[in-house]
Amino acid sequence: MKRFIFLYLFLPFLSFSQNSNLNSIKCVNNQVIYEKVFITDSLSSLKIQELLLNTIPKLSGIKGLSMGDKILTAKVVELKVDYKKYTDKLDWIQGVWLKHPFYADLSILWKDGKYKVTLTNMNFIAGERVALICNDFFLEKDDSGNQVIKSNQKFLDTILVMERYLDDYFNVSHQISEW
Repeated sequence: MKRFIFLYLFLPFLSFSQNSNLNSIKCVNNQVIYEKVFITDSLSSLKIQELLLNTIPKLSGIKGLSMGDKILTAKVVELKVDYKKYTDKLDWIQGVWLKHPFYADLSILWKDGKYKVTLTNMNFIAGERVALICNDFFLEKDDSGNQVIKSNQKFLDTILVMERYLDDYFNVSHQISEW
């Protein structure tokens, strides 16, 4: 019985995952990436392509857009993350990152009913010669020696603000009209 009570008391700590709130920003092949699949159930591949081509070029910070076979690629350049919409406080770690312009490589793939947005080579530029590279600051080695997102809560809070902003930024479903 004592073991059961002990286990019950510590169960919340055992089930906590460092990335429990993160869905779209993750570590893949030792690199911080943003990857999200947006569901647009009722739209065909052709309609999604049309929607993306009408919406993505109008987003601030999208440069050098090019289209291939069901793929859009571009650069995200000097994007300002609107952190105030997602947090009422900004500590020093978040301030170091979120007050500076964001840069990344963008690719968008689509097929019937969904599209996938991927950002790689993500960084913030803090002046002419200072690049805050996400891989260098948001990753750490776990006990097995693998790169993972840092478990420090301040870093996780910063990444979560970025993730929420990017989720809203690339969600073009609000452009769908029933008319």
